[in-house]
Amino acid sequence: MMPEEPAAPDRSPLPPILAVVAVESAGLGMILPLLPFYASEFGATPLTIGLLLASFSLCELLAAPILGKASDLFGRKRLLVASQIGTCASFLLLALAPNLAVVFAARILGGLSAGNISIATAYVSDRTAPHKRRQAIGFVSAAMGVGTMVGPALAGVLAPMGLAVPFGVAAVVSLASILATCLLLPAEGQQPIHKPAPAPFLAQIGGLLALPQVKHLLAALALLFMAFSLFGSQFALVLHARFQWQGRPFDPTEIGFVFVAAGAINILVQVVVMPLLGKALRERTLAMASFSLLAIGFMIIGLVGTVPALAAGIVMAATGIALARPTLVAALSLIVPATSQGAAMGMAQSMAALINIVAPIAGGLLIEGQHFTGWAMALVGLALAGIAVVALSPAGSDSSKRADP
Repeated sequence: MMPEEPAAPDRSPLPPILAVVAVESAGLGMILPLLPFYASEFGATPLTIGLLLASFSLCELLAAPILGKASDLFGRKRLLVASQIGTCASFLLLALAPNLAVVFAARILGGLSAGNISIATAYVSDRTAPHKRRQAIGFVSAAMGVGTMVGPALAGVLAPMGLAVPFGVAAVVSLASILATCLLLPAEGQQPIHKPAPAPFLAQIGGLLALPQVKHLLAALALLFMAFSLFGSQFALVLHARFQWQGRPFDPTEIGFVFVAAGAINILVQVVVMPLLGKALRERTLAMASFSLLAIGFMIIGLVGTVPALAAGIVMAATGIALARPTLVAALSLIVPATSQGAAMGMAQSMAALINIVAPIAGGLLIEGQHFTGWAMALVGLALAGIAVVALSPAGSDSSKRADP
């Protein structure tokens, strides 16, 4: 299954793929804090902003499983470069947008090419032994944390020059990630990476969904994605409406640094906390603890409008997200066959995209109506539901070994 060269141990591909993920995430991190304000300059309401985010996710929903399966058949590196080119073009179009329609077009293009992270995760799964899988995927999350720390910081510095400027810089950063992929990422030792599964793609997806462990893990991931999307899609607007710094509402600079703090917490959790907890706790216990932190963090952020409370809530929520995602994704990768890694990750990304169609619109309706408490309680309810799903999941979801190919 692996290339025969002895110079390709499990760890060797990690530094370049982590560099690619970090650089790509930095580009995305520059976009997210500013997009609501940028769209508002073209007359977008909170509901319209929700629709803008949903348009990206709808296209991601359509494209992600195709990109994931294509990477199983034709190689991770080729598909990763293709998706990165689309992302770079979408950033450039966004920077040059003369009206809201072009902003929508840019996000649609970005959604159609949004397979980067799932392909990178599948690449890591290919090159990592099962017992190291959770830690390796945790490193991917840490690399994302580096990007989401650096990106918003750059956005906060560049925003005073004009909200379009960070989008142009994001295009340059994305171009750098393409070069990093081409120059640093080892090509697969054989093509295709895995022999094509005999079952058709849709039948293969159906076979995965027939596994009870997969169903429960996807349900837990769905609740995590729903909470993260409902939270993240409107967080900048909530910060601007409910929190003040030096007597004025949070502006893009302050909001950018809030995202920086969340990214720093992500890195700390993945590098320091996750290796320790991963040895001490089973996946089920760790996932339940993660959802518990989310519930507490969301409640504090939503109900207490002071900066110290915001800081405490961000620490808890960011820690919960940083722990939950790699734990659940690694558990999923361990129970699907090697021939279905790309399909499984693409399926998870498609589910996230489907959720990201609904959640930003729902969040936009709540925030446009000034229902901040309802928004917070919805987040808390999703986190509590996540605890229940994990607690009721079959024992096989707490897996230490993967399915056979």
